[in-house]
Amino acid sequence: MARPNLQGKSDEQALASIQAEKAKKEEKRMLYKSSYKNILWVDDRSDTDAGTGNDPIAWMEFWIKNPEELYRIEQEHLFRQAVEKIDNCQNYDLVIFDIDLEKGFMESTRQKDAEYLTKKFKECHVQFDYDTVSSEQGKKTAGIYLYLYLLSKGYPMDRMLIYTGNGADVMNDQIKKQLGYFNFDNSIFQRKQGQHTFSTESYFEGRHTYYKVRRMVFQACEYWKNQLKTLKSEEISFNRLYFYNRKKAQIPVSEFEELLNRAKLMMTVTLPPEPERLYYQMMQAISALHESKAVLGDLKDVKDLYKYHSCIRNFRNWSAHGKFKNKKLKAQEFALLFCIALRVYFTGSYEKPYFSDDLYEYEKNYGFVGRNVPQSQELQDSVRKLLTDTLEVSAEFDSSLDKIIVRYSEQPYAEMEVRHLIFSLWNMDGLTERTRISPLNTNVSGKNTEITATAERTAFYHIDTDKCKALCEKTKKNTAESLFMNCCYKWL
Repeated sequence: MARPNLQGKSDEQALASIQAEKAKKEEKRMLYKSSYKNILWVDDRSDTDAGTGNDPIAWMEFWIKNPEELYRIEQEHLFRQAVEKIDNCQNYDLVIFDIDLEKGFMESTRQKDAEYLTKKFKECHVQFDYDTVSSEQGKKTAGIYLYLYLLSKGYPMDRMLIYTGNGADVMNDQIKKQLGYFNFDNSIFQRKQGQHTFSTESYFEGRHTYYKVRRMVFQACEYWKNQLKTLKSEEISFNRLYFYNRKKAQIPVSEFEELLNRAKLMMTVTLPPEPERLYYQMMQAISALHESKAVLGDLKDVKDLYKYHSCIRNFRNWSAHGKFKNKKLKAQEFALLFCIALRVYFTGSYEKPYFSDDLYEYEKNYGFVGRNVPQSQELQDSVRKLLTDTLEVSAEFDSSLDKIIVRYSEQPYAEMEVRHLIFSLWNMDGLTERTRISPLNTNVSGKNTEITATAERTAFYHIDTDKCKALCEKTKKNTAESLFMNCCYKWL
């Protein structure tokens, strides 16, 4: 019989429990290691209340409110390594740091660190003396040099956060005693409040939604750049679909890599004055490879892929010929079109003439919902039932549906031209060149909207406004944006 231990468990049970806990920690560590990180957090992890300084994951878990945020944060506890990472600060959407870095300096690498850091700060014209900064008193304000280094790299102040155990007044007093100058605006400070109280979500919402989009673009580009490292040009899906028997016409891997690099460069870390105009310009750049030499008719036998390729091709053509009135895209419209464009270039084949049901990590992180999300299937079925009966969505149909949705939402669902692109994803099933249907009359009044259409045959379409209202109410927020986010992916 197994001997019980002090906790009332047998030795075998206790061992199994320890092994299970180790396996869980290792799984979390591997997931953290492989995750895409767009936030840099510099802290020497000297907090006595956290009590987990040797383990960066456990230390962050102590402070973070939402466990999912952990996997977006790169944590650094040493001053020199923090400076190295700040050299690439344009890759981060937010930089968090403490001013007091008591344990941020290594005596074993003192000479090398001194030479490296003196050279780095000299390059950015900041007076820096390693012996002073790494002294017991100097360490208490060492974080000020990270701030100055970030500024020298052109990093915007509104994407910095000083997260510290002391209040702003205390830290400013210490800085003045040490340096004789400098005074931070209190808005850049946030004081540590206790376990599970810290969140970065406010830095990616509201007027900061741009950074949520930026994170998705950077993660997507890095993902596909890594995939391209192992591919030849003839193995890329876009080339296989259009140029399988025209090798000279194939787009080289380097051109796809350049496209992805250009997308990252366009998404600057400084908030642009008109993000919606930038999204439009980015989609022009992203869709540029879908030019006339890629003959859309080649996909006539793979209808599921055809509609997505048609969506991106139409954007490319319409934007090139000035068909968009506003030359703007809302954040959620750009996110959808951008993800579709990448799938158009890199996924799908004649052997597998459809997009995968699985979402990529960058799609999940942005907020698109997948097949296995609770309630998503019911919502998806409602959308399909409402929209898939129409063989072709025209401007008149877009306009009438827009009026209905706006009636039950806080903001317009999408501009008419963009709606035409997106709704075509639902209505291309079974559509052939000879079954074009054009609405002749639209009536929006009372409970229902009626559209009479004619072509080779006459059809009658009926949209129930109550269903549209119910659809809006099923989303987390009664806004057109949330309706859009939950409904737009056909392959979910």
